[in-house]
Amino acid sequence: MSYLFKILVRVVMYKTLTIWVEGEEDVIFFENIIKDKFSKKYDNIDIRSYNGDSYKNSRNKKKLMNWIDSFNSINNKGKQLKHYIFVSDLDLNCITEKKQEIKKYLTNISNDKILVVVKEVESWYLAGIDRTNSRRLKINYFNKKTNNITKEYFCSLLPKDIEKRPFLLDIVTNYSVNLAKNNNDSFKYFLKNMKKYSY
Repeated sequence: MSYLFKILVRVVMYKTLTIWVEGEEDVIFFENIIKDKFSKKYDNIDIRSYNGDSYKNSRNKKKLMNWIDSFNSINNKGKQLKHYIFVSDLDLNCITEKKQEIKKYLTNISNDKILVVVKEVESWYLAGIDRTNSRRLKINYFNKKTNNITKEYFCSLLPKDIEKRPFLLDIVTNYSVNLAKNNNDSFKYFLKNMKKYSY
């Protein structure tokens, strides 16, 4: 196989993944943990923030729906090499209810493109901190499921002399994905669900 042919094949088979997330905390996590884990499966992974509930705003809602329409139009022309997922925290009673709320505003989004974090991304951060790093971070080791951890509880764990952003960055540099899968069911489900986009 010639070098030029290999280049042409790679251009034609160029695979991309866009992950829409809520805010800055999510961007840090996905840029450092999720992006790294799936970097070999894609030629490009783009993490974008839709800024919380801004998709309910008519202007931002229109922008997101136009982006989804554009994405669907590209994929409908041939083999689906471009993928996206829309990630949201669980701020309602159940995952089904949260997905229905999102689809109420983004009417052109597919149900299987929505992935819900239980309850918030802070629960995923906490899930991957082992005993050694708990001591280093000066917080108590949380040796149990983090499914019900909220942003407020997580923030109460922070040492008083450190701000949240550098604390999160410190966590992701020493993060245990395997531990997190055991400690948080939605994180484990997310990684399993991601495999269907990774062919």
